[in-house]
Amino acid sequence: RSSSSLLVHKAVTFDLGGRTFLSNFNPPRRVTYFLSSDPWAKEEMTRETDCPSGGSGALGQFWGNVLTTRVLLQKAKIHCPPTLALLLPPGQMRLEEGRTGGVEVVHLEMGAEEGMNSVRNKVDTFLESENMRGSERVCPVCQILELNCLFEINDLIPNFSSIFFLSLSLPLPQLVCRVGVSDDPLSHSHSLSQSLETTLLECGFTDPTMAKSLCRLALDTALSCLCVVMETESSMSAEQRGGAGAQTDMIGVDLLFTMDGSIIRPVILGLHPSLCLHSSFQERGMGMEGCDSGIEEWSRGTLLLTPLTRSQYHLMQGKTVLVVGAGGHSKKFIWKTAKQYKLKVNILLVDSDPAHFASQLVDHFLPLPDLPDHRRDDQHCSRICDWLLSSSLHPDGCVCFWDECVVLTSLVCDRLGLRGPPPEAIRIAKEKSRTHRHLLGLLKSTGTNLISVEQPSGQPDSLVEFREDERRASGGEGGPAVMKLEYGAGAVGVRKVGSLEESLAHFERISGDLREETDYPGIGLGWGNAMILMEYVGGTEHDVDVVLFEGRLEGAFVSDNGPTRTPAFTETAAQMPSGLAPDKRAQLIRAAHHACLGCGLRDGVFNVELKMTEVGPRLIEINARMGGFYLCDWIRQLYGVDLLMAAFMVSCGVRPCLPSATALPARGHFAGVMVVVSRHLQALRTTASPERLRGLHQEGALWLNELAEEDELISGEYEEPFCNVGVRDAHNATNARQRLLALCQGLGLHCPPRYDLGYFLSHFN
Repeated sequence: RSSSSLLVHKAVTFDLGGRTFLSNFNPPRRVTYFLSSDPWAKEEMTRETDCPSGGSGALGQFWGNVLTTRVLLQKAKIHCPPTLALLLPPGQMRLEEGRTGGVEVVHLEMGAEEGMNSVRNKVDTFLESENMRGSERVCPVCQILELNCLFEINDLIPNFSSIFFLSLSLPLPQLVCRVGVSDDPLSHSHSLSQSLETTLLECGFTDPTMAKSLCRLALDTALSCLCVVMETESSMSAEQRGGAGAQTDMIGVDLLFTMDGSIIRPVILGLHPSLCLHSSFQERGMGMEGCDSGIEEWSRGTLLLTPLTRSQYHLMQGKTVLVVGAGGHSKKFIWKTAKQYKLKVNILLVDSDPAHFASQLVDHFLPLPDLPDHRRDDQHCSRICDWLLSSSLHPDGCVCFWDECVVLTSLVCDRLGLRGPPPEAIRIAKEKSRTHRHLLGLLKSTGTNLISVEQPSGQPDSLVEFREDERRASGGEGGPAVMKLEYGAGAVGVRKVGSLEESLAHFERISGDLREETDYPGIGLGWGNAMILMEYVGGTEHDVDVVLFEGRLEGAFVSDNGPTRTPAFTETAAQMPSGLAPDKRAQLIRAAHHACLGCGLRDGVFNVELKMTEVGPRLIEINARMGGFYLCDWIRQLYGVDLLMAAFMVSCGVRPCLPSATALPARGHFAGVMVVVSRHLQALRTTASPERLRGLHQEGALWLNELAEEDELISGEYEEPFCNVGVRDAHNATNARQRLLALCQGLGLHCPPRYDLGYFLSHFN
């Protein structure tokens, strides 16, 4: 150990093939996460270090205390066996005398005959209170401390000659059945391991759905126990936890099922931090095979997520990140999340608004009023670098989450020698027609099929031109095609057109309405109002959010978009994870990854919009920044991955390592719909007011992402969504969509035929 760091000089290491090596490290390696092989041990290795640790000797002793655990679980209304604790002084227990649920704590006075009589009386009274006198077993299961006894009543199914209990390990929900003789205490070391399905068959339960139901019941109960652990440790001091970085990241839960008539109830026997890893790697056939596919999928790849995340956050401790462009109201979630990093990551911000609310949430702020004038980005870059130098600020990374400022951010990175895509790569991605022309040229020059940028006939889709002879031959008709702003954002001004006349009319309308930044801030008019005409591509629309580090794909998350509102292309509905088949999702991820590499985007978090057609993925556009709207929140909730922190890490040269880049299992399903002022103004003023939506969000009835200020309840021809209302379901996507539709009907947001949410959501079936 050196100061507060834990160092490794020699260690046994492993490669992916399973080979082992004895490695010497000179200089020694800094430990960024420590997991004790025996959390019960009274080791003090991490007590004085700043290293994150999964458990400690102190926590192992705390959760290994059966009585303490049961009292805490009973207070949370989690069932434990009826338990009588007789505490005899001198004792170290600090539990209040009394009854909590089925757990009764009694302090007895020392004395020979009087003490034994008191014990007998207390046991008899306890049995009578539980209606168990004279028939069921009373089992002294452990010595908690010297002269202290714990009695429990095993209220099991009476006609079982062999009984079983379940052992689950979290965060990896690995479920193992332990089978033993009912007359002997059950234990991990003196019981057989087998699947829940096999155990139920042996007990006479032949209904195949019962294993799934019990598995779900066991998992929900175990997760409730984990919540108790987390809440309890959050109120403990560093000394009580065994170190500043100590917390329980993995814990085993032992439970059994009791039957009261036709009702099956889970009962917690205890929590064990020491056996969870062992239980997580049982032989195939002894784990989750009896459970539904969603739980079994969840059990793959999640074990390392928490250790990896804590390790990488530890590496980011004290880093300084420069953010260029605070963004509008739709980016407010970024600053709420970043506020949580304030003690870990120092954030510098540059924005045009001197009074931007985010300026109060960062460590240093530079206002640049003329920032939206991107013709002067080279000058802005110099001013930012001069400010950093004069203020003695030395950022470790520089990022951008606002479309307007991606090119400027790349210039700053290039000037300061920080990690990030080169300015030329960002310019290629920023200019929509150039993106397609560049990738098409790359395809023609190398013959490498990075992504489909051609029609089946061979005509490039990067820029569709209406030739005069073609127009005459078709009677003035062409397309269909899509017109959009070259540097636009949020689908503002996008329109489907079917002829040259429609194209010219839309071009004239946009040229008159959207000329400069002040006409519609935040949609890219600071770069001009040039328009492009692109081929209309059919198929289903999808977003792929990718995390790249040195060109390697570290993470990819696919979501589905519902049909857009024609003739405009504003988003209506979305769901995550994608309902596409795994091979189709893999095609989208590969296309997004290769499109980014083809443009030169090798480091960062990017959002790629594609369509899945009958002939494979087709690129729509690349956003050279993190995905917006609801995507960041949904990904964090479903996958436990924080894209904002991932962007910070990449910019600082810290690889955001995940257990799996493309197959991290989702913990549930999200479905969401966009609320727009032109269709929902009445509801937003009454049944679905922002205040009510926030209240429902706090209650957990829905998930709300606010995208505009309340004073923006004004309908206009060019509009962006006002907010997104979503529902998360733990089991399947169909339930999420059905619950969302019912909720929106009650809120007055489902208003067919003008805004038919049932139709929008039906595209995900």
